[in-house]
Amino acid sequence: VELSRAECFSRRQAFDIIRSFRESDDPDLRQIEWASGGPQLGIRESRRVKGVYILTENDAWAGRVFEDAIAWRSGYVDLGGEKGEERYVQKMMIHDVPYRSILPEKIDGLLTAGRCISTTHVAAAAGKSIGNCMATGHAAGVASALAARKGIPPREIEIGELQDRLRADDVDLAIVDREQRFP
Repeated sequence: VELSRAECFSRRQAFDIIRSFRESDDPDLRQIEWASGGPQLGIRESRRVKGVYILTENDAWAGRVFEDAIAWRSGYVDLGGEKGEERYVQKMMIHDVPYRSILPEKIDGLLTAGRCISTTHVAAAAGKSIGNCMATGHAAGVASALAARKGIPPREIEIGELQDRLRADDVDLAIVDREQRFP
């Protein structure tokens, strides 16, 4: 029911925007036509699993470094049009994703990846691009394989060994210029 309502609301919004353009004083905008829309509503954010560590927007702004880094994130903080502080439209600093953010706080035998890693709302917006999601997915996959081979839960993985395996897959965990904002 909620998805259906959201679908109807978003379509209505699109047509309201078209109507407002057509009522504009700008003659070019008055000629606008609806060409197409997505086949269904896109969900930008849903549930996240609370991890041993919750990655925050302050981690993203500061370019935080973690000893248990398994990936890094870069790009823009993308809140999808939400209004707020000016800093939410800036590029974030390149920052690490700690293993603890993909490791659930209370559930053994599970790792998270992509948009559901342990973050605050704004930090989630800072890392939901495909590349950032692939990085945590790769790390979760390698960690899962390592845990399965050793017959241990992911919580007991040696971080140094996981990082070595990631480096063997050409994952560069050492960001040379963390002061830069990406790209």
